[in-house]
Amino acid sequence: MKSKETNSLGRIGGILLVLYLALLIYFLLFSSSFGRNPGFSEHRYNLIPFREIQRFYHYWKQVGLLSAVLNLAGNLVGFVPWGFLVPLCFKGMRSWKPVVLSGFFLTLVLELLQLYLKAGIFDVDDILLNTVGALLGYQIFWIFNRFRR
Repeated sequence: MKSKETNSLGRIGGILLVLYLALLIYFLLFSSSFGRNPGFSEHRYNLIPFREIQRFYHYWKQVGLLSAVLNLAGNLVGFVPWGFLVPLCFKGMRSWKPVVLSGFFLTLVLELLQLYLKAGIFDVDDILLNTVGALLGYQIFWIFNRFRR
């Protein structure tokens, strides 16, 4: 019974992972509602760690609370599903290190695509927040897996 439950969870997790990746790629590279307009005339980037995080923290009244929350919490929460679904789908990734590293490298690839396609801003703060989000997702998976057993 336990292996059927595990297989079912893995299949459902796999479907959710594919849907999650499709939505992630859409929102990060193509969604005009998130300010993605491929073909900006210049490459935009931030290579200084914590610069954008500090900017949103200090100037949230000027940029708007919604904008600050969407940027900071959105980048954090946006990768929680990755941290939860990857170990659910792949038994070889049931340790926090490969989950967090894969979240880091996925974020890096997406940020480089944004830079290359001029569809957004390459931001090291996004990489940091997304990686922490993957770690939080893994912690949720770990708790879920403990209760499941």
